[in-house]
Amino acid sequence: MTAAERADSVFGCYCEYLDGKGLRYKKDADERKILLQMTGANLPVTLLLSVEEDNERTFVFAKLPFDVSREKRVDLAMAVTYINAVLATGTFCVDADGGYVSYESNELYTGLHGFTAAYAERVIVSAFSAVDMFNDKLFAVNKGLLTVKEFAAQM
Repeated sequence: MTAAERADSVFGCYCEYLDGKGLRYKKDADERKILLQMTGANLPVTLLLSVEEDNERTFVFAKLPFDVSREKRVDLAMAVTYINAVLATGTFCVDADGGYVSYESNELYTGLHGFTAAYAERVIVSAFSAVDMFNDKLFAVNKGLLTVKEFAAQM
């Protein structure tokens, strides 16, 4: 199997899972990208899934739906450090220049014969769960409704 065929197969697994769940999404098959928007418990969650043939990996990116205030960037950086210490997969990042918080994860599929729709489900559900679990708390830190100390106590 060529690298392009592997990448197409992995992309197909993502689509198979999403189609099987009846989820609406936008896809660009040529670029192997999927945009998935879902409603979380408190805030909307938008995931960008990308299958990268050259690196033989999938990349998940979610930009949280709020701008980071300049005064709270350090607080948010501290808060995401607490989160990243407990996450099994993925990481939260604060882009100080861009003024946003994101979630990112990578999955290598090199030589992975078992990348199935069920595996795609695990990747998507893990990303969605992490973002949904923490986006409202990070929003509260950003708005000054929750201190970093209070945030850490909830971890």
